[in-house]
Amino acid sequence: MTSFSRRAMFGAAGACLVPFALDAKPAAKRPEATEHLSEMFNLKSAEGREYGVSIAYPLPEDPEIELALKGRKPVPIYTTDRWTSLGLLLSITRLMRWGGELPPCVIVAIGYPDEELAYKDDSRALDLTPTSRPRGGKVDPKYGGAALFRKFIADKVQPEVRRRGDFDHENSVLFGHSFGGLFAFDTMINAPGAFRHYLSVSPSLWFDDRLIMKQFEAALDRGQNFPGRFAMYTGEREERISPPETRMTSNVLEVQRLIVKHRSQFEAPLAQILPGLSHHSILGIAATYGLQFLLSPPNRLQETY
Repeated sequence: MTSFSRRAMFGAAGACLVPFALDAKPAAKRPEATEHLSEMFNLKSAEGREYGVSIAYPLPEDPEIELALKGRKPVPIYTTDRWTSLGLLLSITRLMRWGGELPPCVIVAIGYPDEELAYKDDSRALDLTPTSRPRGGKVDPKYGGAALFRKFIADKVQPEVRRRGDFDHENSVLFGHSFGGLFAFDTMINAPGAFRHYLSVSPSLWFDDRLIMKQFEAALDRGQNFPGRFAMYTGEREERISPPETRMTSNVLEVQRLIVKHRSQFEAPLAQILPGLSHHSILGIAATYGLQFLLSPPNRLQETY
């Protein structure tokens, strides 16, 4: 198995999935592409690290689409892994809005100005992980920047989004997959007021000897409450094809057990195993189910036909 294919298969271990092989010769200059009704710009953190941010806006209201929710401010959905998540979330939210299942949404996707260079430098591993000890032992400096990345989002990205539109910031969502799912869960526990709702997909809860899992249990034991809605999903097949020590499915079952034990400390929690799905096939279904759970109007959630 080549280096690239192994990293792609075991994305749970923190690989950034990109649509080109590591030994492919990069183009001299890749043209920038934007989604319809979207814009891209760069921002620098206080430490001088540069990030690429894309904001994709909802389509205008169409009076001929009767089911669509109208007269609502767009809900900001923040996501890591810009080039993996932007198009996915934009398509899902626009279609679900037409069906009246979601309010209008604005997608705020955070990545890097040069995604190929960021992949080679493991920028994603640094920004989305809570400590520099991936396996709970030896220090590796390419990990452990989640607190600074979270501060960058709070200090630079969120104010810029507020400046650019009249959005429903009180119902903002943080979405992430794999290391991004770990980052979303970490943020809910350690900076619970940063966003209203959290959607964590296939989170790498194994990281640093299950540190964030331990922090979650400790927070519940000391009586911490979690306002807003929270959804976590992993695929039934993840534990079968990932390295056994990642415990991708078992860890989410443990989150489920803790939620049941401390149900009164949540507004609306959900942790589920999705049948038949792997780490790399779960994204579309989990995003659809998760956003439906977090943002759908109550009357739409109760429909049975």
